[in-house]
Amino acid sequence: MPRFAYQARDASGRLVRGIELADSEEALDSVLSSSNLCLIEARVQRARRGGRVRAEVLVDFCYHLRSVVEGGIPLIEGLQDFCDDTSHPLNSVMVDVSRKIRNGSQLSEAMAEYPGHFPELMRALIRAGEETGRLDQILRDLVSYLEWRNELAHQIKSALAYPAVVVGGILVLCVILLTYVLPNFMQIFNELDVELPLATVVLLAISDFLRTRGVLLLCALAAGAAGFRILVRTDSGRSLYHALLLRLPLFGNLITMLEMSRFAHNLSILYASGIPIVRAIDLIENIVQNFSIRESLASAQEDIKRGGSLTGALERERWMPTLVTRMLRIGEQTGELDRSLERVSAYYDRELPRVIKKTLAVFNTSSVVCLGGVIGTMALAIFVPVYKMLSSLNTG
Repeated sequence: MPRFAYQARDASGRLVRGIELADSEEALDSVLSSSNLCLIEARVQRARRGGRVRAEVLVDFCYHLRSVVEGGIPLIEGLQDFCDDTSHPLNSVMVDVSRKIRNGSQLSEAMAEYPGHFPELMRALIRAGEETGRLDQILRDLVSYLEWRNELAHQIKSALAYPAVVVGGILVLCVILLTYVLPNFMQIFNELDVELPLATVVLLAISDFLRTRGVLLLCALAAGAAGFRILVRTDSGRSLYHALLLRLPLFGNLITMLEMSRFAHNLSILYASGIPIVRAIDLIENIVQNFSIRESLASAQEDIKRGGSLTGALERERWMPTLVTRMLRIGEQTGELDRSLERVSAYYDRELPRVIKKTLAVFNTSSVVCLGGVIGTMALAIFVPVYKMLSSLNTG
């Protein structure tokens, strides 16, 4: 059934935009007429792969929705603010969602029409809240999780900004020294017949290669990058690459902690919301970013379907931290798995910022030392011949 993006006017003449599934434009007109809307324009909307709204917008939406539910305000009335604010990114979506709710749909059903705007996790949680009558509690947990996720992303981006600038600046300086400064000195060295040390000879060879075959090098790097992108798009290539990431000396532990934090946070919210453990793990598979861990979760899900325990299914995985399996085992034995998952989440909330700072501090120091060594070597390769040249002139 095609999806139509339409424009219509209501009884008061106000322009309404939205998206609706219908067999044809005539069927769409009939559906809109039942909602007292007059169809003006409609076009078939192609399925979009992207189009996700910014995380801050989702936090704002969930926070507003939580206030509406906790305040006992009717949902239609609570969503009217988004419908009236034409500059809001969710304006046209909320107009259509509100209309569907007015026609008898649940909020989760209306949101399901917009998978590009609302993540599957959010839709599943809201559906669970509607079914269990705990929508207010679920929205509180969802807001806390989204805020935590955004804060963590901001911390990582801020921490990576400094080393990115330093490494980029030093690489640009190296290219300038090799392609411009060193060749000019080389003319002087040749005229005065200065004996060159090995480091200078090597740098001259690199400089000559960059100036004469730099374009070929760029093409080779571009081809390598394209080949790598093609490789990691395959299941086997992506799995191998992500498995190697988990074994990196410095960042492997950090990546594992990030994924375990996502796992614990989301499983805690989903399980506490009454979603069955098998379905919860199925949802988490789409949230976990490391493909190797995602495959392990799929395997664990199959074990649980065959009657195994969550702990037994996960503790066989080498990447699974002992802390997590120990807490999960305690939760299963006491019947308080949700509380155990909350404790694991609290642990990672406390430890992750510290580990991020420590890891990036080591990385920054190592980068500066290594690149400083490169710059120092290049400086010596240039100035040692200059010193020899000046010494020979003085003695002459």
